[in-house]
Amino acid sequence: MYPALFGCIGASIDFRSLKASYIGYGIGIYFFSMFIRFIASLIVGLFSRYTLWEIFFVGFVWMPKGTVTATLGSVIYTQVITSVDPNHPKYEEYKEHGLLILITTIITVIISEPMGAAVIWTFANWLLKKDGDL
Repeated sequence: MYPALFGCIGASIDFRSLKASYIGYGIGIYFFSMFIRFIASLIVGLFSRYTLWEIFFVGFVWMPKGTVTATLGSVIYTQVITSVDPNHPKYEEYKEHGLLILITTIITVIISEPMGAAVIWTFANWLLKKDGDL
């Protein structure tokens, strides 16, 4: 399902109009938001019954989040393309902002899914213990 979904999303991007700065902005936005999400999970976890290691694991588990975001990013870009009159004075600006949102959401999936899976696979046995283990 995911290859078809992201194939359709990727097909809506005009790579000729893609600026290199969009990719840089997208990566920066992703890592900033991932940092904020990790800190938020730590703060929330401090008020729970979980151990410190389990709280860190929750922060890592939250990394691979982006499938729904990428889908919604394509909706925003499509809305700009289909709903805004091309003769509107800010059409190109809206189109660029929609493309930046779409690129950022796609970058989120490309980076977070494999990285999140690797972190979970690597640290699950180290940070989590089975019930009864001390």
